[in-house]
Amino acid sequence: MAVDLSPIDESLLAEIANIHGMPKGAFNIRKDGELVERHSSANIEIATKTDNPGIDIRIKAGTKGETVYIPVIVTQAGLKDVVYNTFYIEDDCDVTIIAGCGIHNESHQASEHPYFLLRQEQPREVRGEALR
Repeated sequence: MAVDLSPIDESLLAEIANIHGMPKGAFNIRKDGELVERHSSANIEIATKTDNPGIDIRIKAGTKGETVYIPVIVTQAGLKDVVYNTFYIEDDCDVTIIAGCGIHNESHQASEHPYFLLRQEQPREVRGEALR
């Protein structure tokens, strides 16, 4: 792991993404603007963007029953962690995307994690549901 997680961090991950320990399959976990850990699967590739801060998530055609986790934890007071995430979803996919941000700091300074989902040229139907 590039960044160690505290018990508070682990609690935030459990709350925002239902993650207990490191998930199986594809995931990208960030804390305070830094990568904690990233894994791709055979059908889902997660890579660092080359043009903006953020990640590209590429899901191969026919991928079904997989989950990709991309949660963020912000514990540093005053941090504004901006990312641009792009999903490239090929045909005939049925995957679950779990994305969320947990913010916890002991300061009166604001911490933020605005994110932007960039569209691909050919839109696909995307159905979303909030955990809460």
